[in-house]
Amino acid sequence: MAGKYCCFRCPNEDYTLHELEDTCPTCGKQYDFPLQQVPSKVRDYYDLKPIARGFYGVTYEGKAGSLARPVLLKVIPIDVYKHFNKDFRKECLTHKEVSDGTEHLVDIMDAFDEEVDFQGEKLHCHVAELQYVPGDDLDTFLDNKDNCNSHAIAQIARDLFTLLAELERKKRFHNDLHAKNIRIQRLPEGSYRAMAIDSTLRAVAIDLGSVSDTRACSH
Repeated sequence: MAGKYCCFRCPNEDYTLHELEDTCPTCGKQYDFPLQQVPSKVRDYYDLKPIARGFYGVTYEGKAGSLARPVLLKVIPIDVYKHFNKDFRKECLTHKEVSDGTEHLVDIMDAFDEEVDFQGEKLHCHVAELQYVPGDDLDTFLDNKDNCNSHAIAQIARDLFTLLAELERKKRFHNDLHAKNIRIQRLPEGSYRAMAIDSTLRAVAIDLGSVSDTRACSH
């Protein structure tokens, strides 16, 4: 899918649209290489599966501990954040502050730096463990015509407006909210959402890396 992707190995200010299979003009690596060369583990997290490639990093679904607790991991090369003068620790603290007490923002559980082995390509990376949210990203959800009924669409739209309201109440703005950042959770039978249009669904933002205290124009 065409999108804006920063090369993991040689970051630069290239905001043009690329296909994931396109190669970086500097190093020749495909933009989707972290989706194809999936690490066997990151620290103590294992059984990793690729979820999505963002501009800066990649998101994996994985497991942790002896009970195989499901997790989401956001992995970003340290050099990428250095190049763009982004502060990972500050970003994670902001994420925690914003997500506390909200319904449509995924919680952040931990954050650390680690050398990650992408099947022979070792990179020093920032890693954030996010609360696991079962479901599909919004693009995948909408690709299934069976999901595209009026109640589901209305519920997702309502949840996204609620998400924006939650951010604005905390004087924060998400400057890169797109379908790959939104996970559609199917709630278990018996769960209850007050005043819901479709009580079986909940839309949750899983990547808050572009949350700031100012609005920004997209590139």
